[in-house]
Parts: sequence; structure tokens; C-alpha cells
Amino acid sequence: SGNTVELEKLECNVTIETLIAKVEAAFQCSGDESCQLIWGTQHLGQTDKARTLKTLGFEVQTQLMCVHTLRDKSTCPTCRAASEKLEALNHVPRGHQPQRATVLRDVNIGAVHEGWGRKWNACMYSCMHCQLAINSHEKVNACNICRCFWHKSCKTARAQRGRL
Repeated sequence: SGNTVELEKLECNVTIETLIAKVEAAFQCSGDESCQLIWGTQHLGQTDKARTLKTLGFEVQTQLMCVHTLRDKSTCPTCRAASEKLEALNHVPRGHQPQRATVLRDVNIGAVHEGWGRKWNACMYSCMHCQLAINSHEKVNACNICRCFWHKSCKTARAQRGRL
């Protein structure tokens, strides 16, 4: 039981990466929401992304299971800045400032707002995906380049608002 999506007119040369993107669009995934595809007992993961439907042996009317997950997508939805791996503080040369992460994960807006030189208690932001106002206690993602915020899961944020 669950939701069903049918994708039509998929060519045999479509990659798993493209298929995942189409499934995520059909399920309206946003933020760090993603779809993990499972074919029989095979988990279609990172190593399969470049493979095509043909090389995997998919046939017409092949059915897949989709599990909704949260995974770090590592890019800002506004400026597309990528999250880069930072050097450990003990590897930063003496006299140099440690590099600040571009994309921040699991932060609250007050702390990040203050880190940007603004007052922690005077900030109001909306999610870049769903436009829902972000509460000061919510854990969200942020971009240090364009200074925006977004929910890890807009669906979860909306559901939690409904319970308050």
C-alpha cells in the first residue's frame, strides 16, 4: 500500500540517475527528500546511477518500490553552491582562518543569523522550497553564500505545523 506513480515513455537508454530524478519530481520531493529505488531485492544506489534501464534488464511494465528518505543533497536550492568537505582544524596553517562551510546542515536560523552578524532574535525567514515560515527552533539547512534557508523535508515541516 502507498502511493503509485507511473512513468510513461521511458527509453531503454535512460539512466538510473534520470529515473530517480523523474520519480522524485513525480513525488514532489524537496529539500533533502529523496527516493531510494528498489528492484526486486536489488537496491539501486550510487554505483548504478550511470547504468541504463537496458543494461539492468528492465522490461516494459517493470515495477519498482520507492522508499522515501532524507539524504544530504549538498547544494543550495537558490545559488546551487555545493557543500565542500572542510579541512580539519588541525590542518589549517597557522595564521589562516578555517574555511567556513558553504552549506550548513541541521542548524537553527537564530544561530546562523547571528553568525552572519545580525541579531539572533530579529530574524524571519521562509523556506526556499515551500515558502513556509521557518520557526526559530526548527533544524534546517542554510547557505553561507546567498544566506538562505530550507527545510530538510517540507512535508515533515508542514505535518509538524498541523500538529501544533
